[in-house]
Amino acid sequence: MERNIRHTKNKLIALREGIDAADDAGVKANLEAEYAKTAKLLGRQNQAYNDFCKENGLKRLSDRIQVAKWTREDAKQFKKFKKWSCKWARTWYNTNG
Repeated sequence: MERNIRHTKNKLIALREGIDAADDAGVKANLEAEYAKTAKLLGRQNQAYNDFCKENGLKRLSDRIQVAKWTREDAKQFKKFKKWSCKWARTWYNTNG
């Protein structure tokens, strides 16, 4: 579980670097969509980790899910994309569902 969280964070870092380096608007949009999808995955993984620790009476050890290049700025971007993707999904479902 911890390994998967670290892997997802590394993937988000790579996607963020790809978005920043992308010149083509189409490629950038695809990368942003993938980033939003991966950010939601990280949110689910974090929630599952927190639930697992709570159910088993374990202390959450943040150093075990820490990634060297994961900065506070990355965490802010993650939260922004997670909120945006959830809001967009609700809006899309309500208008098209």
